[in-house]
Amino acid sequence: MANHEQQAGGGAPETELKLALRAEDVEPLRARLDRLAAPRRDRVDSTYYDTPDLRLARSRAALRLRRIGTGKRVRWVQTLKTEGEGGDSALSTRGEWEAALPGAALDLSRFAGAPLSRIFGADAAAEGLRAVFRTVFVRTIWDVSAYGAHIEVALDVGEIRAGTRRAPILEAELELRSGPSTALTSLALELTGATRGKKKADLRLMPYGASKAARGLRLAMGVTAGPTPATRAIADAGSIDSRDGVDAVCRKLVGAALNVVLANAEGASVSDDPEYVHQARVALRRMHAVVEILAKASDGERGERGLPRAQVREMRRWARRFGAARDWDVFCSETLPDLRTYGRDAASGKAAVPREAGTSGPWQGVLRRAHGKCEAARNRLRAQIAGPAFAHWALELVHWSAAPPRDSAPLQVVAPAAIGRLLRRFARRGARFSRLSDAERHKLRIAAKRLRYVLEAAHTAFPKKATRDTMHALEQFQDAAGRGVDVTVAREAIARLTRSAAVRTEARKWGRVRQRDATKQAAHWLRRLADPPIRPRS
Repeated sequence: MANHEQQAGGGAPETELKLALRAEDVEPLRARLDRLAAPRRDRVDSTYYDTPDLRLARSRAALRLRRIGTGKRVRWVQTLKTEGEGGDSALSTRGEWEAALPGAALDLSRFAGAPLSRIFGADAAAEGLRAVFRTVFVRTIWDVSAYGAHIEVALDVGEIRAGTRRAPILEAELELRSGPSTALTSLALELTGATRGKKKADLRLMPYGASKAARGLRLAMGVTAGPTPATRAIADAGSIDSRDGVDAVCRKLVGAALNVVLANAEGASVSDDPEYVHQARVALRRMHAVVEILAKASDGERGERGLPRAQVREMRRWARRFGAARDWDVFCSETLPDLRTYGRDAASGKAAVPREAGTSGPWQGVLRRAHGKCEAARNRLRAQIAGPAFAHWALELVHWSAAPPRDSAPLQVVAPAAIGRLLRRFARRGARFSRLSDAERHKLRIAAKRLRYVLEAAHTAFPKKATRDTMHALEQFQDAAGRGVDVTVAREAIARLTRSAAVRTEARKWGRVRQRDATKQAAHWLRRLADPPIRPRS
């Protein structure tokens, strides 16, 4: 973002926080910033370049030529940005090289020390580059001193242009010029209008990981960002050493999982693809498992003091909200189709019940009402994530995860003791699986999920093979037990959706068969988990 041109083209790290805005929040945000500093405004027109094979984009870099101002006040600045610490997160530190130019022509020779040779090879030159897209916006800048830091706040309103395609730009960027990086999130939280314990946020300032370069490239290629797998949180957390303090590990993992939640929440707000909701929900559960097991074990009797309890409660609340939408997605896309095609007797191989029952009669009403419930749950979630509360909670988590970690015991000490204890408790409860109620089986399945998620996060503290085998057994049990839970959910849903005795009877028959198969499979994997739990790496 920097407007401080580096005349020699030297590089400097850029730490910034990106925030997506609603149109109705622009003027209130502008008014709050005006109270902090005097604004200055410029028109900014940037052209982004790449090779025909998108070599820059594949190297996670962006090259632009920017025209700033109008008339005699026009300045030309070329900039190269590379991925750094934080990756696609809203709060990140990236490599940045800038050079002032005399006119509208790239001059890569001005980038002293930039990693162009690594990207292009020895013959780094502008000849092979082509314009891919433009960004045109009005930028208002405030130089703010707050929280022991000097922060440049930019408010951008305009659009991305790629051929005939357009996408809006409505965002704020907070760049750290000096001071602690936590000042960025502290200022952003202040700007939401929330005050501790007194007033809720009234502006939606959503932490936003997608850069203009990434959005512009997708627009130019005519593609959208697909669902982000929840497993990406582990990869994005970077290298985790078993000697690292648990608090540092938890902050790193929570921050990475939050990135996944936010990316999928953005997708869920505009797409009916159920995977966005699914992956966001799983990432929330992974995040909660880390806090619930590792952070809690590290804090001992202090409980969840590492992450404030209010934020933990909000984490659970958002997991329930995503879960409500996901439950109806599963019922409509997986359970109902299975119910409609059920009827093959395992022993005889013959159809016990004539199928395609879901195409007419009472089943038609069940399908219609179920899909109505699914759509209503999805729209309710969209309305919830579109409000200031979700953005404020996300900002608080960004702030916590980016703060300096507290002194805490190393992962290799905390994880084996905590996970070993939970595995032994899980095995004892699993030995009584056939006698457990539906609610108790569901709790055991949740325990398996949490164990698997936290074991994956803390895998460096355990031998590889033992960790892999235990995680596999937990996952298989979780899937089998989940099919049993789906039966319970389906029975309750059918009871709400129809009074038809025929439909309810058929659902009970289906449920008995599916529950029997699920119980058999779950018991098999529980026997595998009854062996001594995995041991710490020696």
